[in-house]
Amino acid sequence: MSKNIGLILEGGGLRGLYTAGVLDFFTDLKLEFQSIFGVSAGACNALSYISGQRGRNYDVNISYCDDPRYISLSNYLLQGSMCGEDFMFHRIPEELKPFDYDAFAASPCRLTAVATDCVTGRAVYLPVEDCRTQMNRVLASSSLPLVSRMVEVDGHKMLDGGIADSIPLEHSISQGNTLNVLVLTRPEGYRKGDTVSSLQFRLRYPEYPRLVRAMLNRPTIYNHSLDVAAAQQATRKAVIIRPSRDLQIRRFERDRRKLHELYLLGYTDAKNAYDGVKALCRGAANVTLGGRPVE
Repeated sequence: MSKNIGLILEGGGLRGLYTAGVLDFFTDLKLEFQSIFGVSAGACNALSYISGQRGRNYDVNISYCDDPRYISLSNYLLQGSMCGEDFMFHRIPEELKPFDYDAFAASPCRLTAVATDCVTGRAVYLPVEDCRTQMNRVLASSSLPLVSRMVEVDGHKMLDGGIADSIPLEHSISQGNTLNVLVLTRPEGYRKGDTVSSLQFRLRYPEYPRLVRAMLNRPTIYNHSLDVAAAQQATRKAVIIRPSRDLQIRRFERDRRKLHELYLLGYTDAKNAYDGVKALCRGAANVTLGGRPVE
């Protein structure tokens, strides 16, 4: 009986440079996961991995981390979102750092971007097959609460997938991936606590009580996902790649030196974890190494 492997990519804003390092290591080996679940920055990083554009995620984030068109308070004041949506999702991929839309569509790798339905407060798992017509799904997955506008996808208003399912391990398992590789952006021992008052959420989203409830319940769901991941790892059903050192990177970090160090840490940690990843993927039906099954 064949086994299937899921690749799960957590978000975290510019902490995603860690994930970029991990994915560039996989790209260097020609290690292709065909079932990928990305949340927020994780979904963004998955795009260039699937299109085979090694180094593009690093290049984009390092080049524009302090550019006000990319992330800034002025964007929020003028456009209603801290992230410059048009700049990030149109001008960069179409002009400044071209994204290979055709290579993405032709790849056997498939991305599911995780977003949160603002009416139900539940996670929504959105297949992304054609970035020319479905980039709004990645935008929805990346639209942070409080500092971003809601994004409409198929008639539903959505926000960041991290609200409802930051680490979609259980969803990956439900899709037939009995084994999983997880790339997390927080070091071992991290647990999420309450950071924002319920009043702030209720004032911002008075018409979306289930969304507010999901936001308030996020630490519980997140920590539960960490527990599930740890249990899967203990029974050799998962490999977790996470920062081996805490570099204290902020979600909107602007220090290029620190971001470069984080990227290198991701590459090194992936290299150190490779033997375990290869053993997990050996004989998998949906993972290839150099275009061939992993042996």
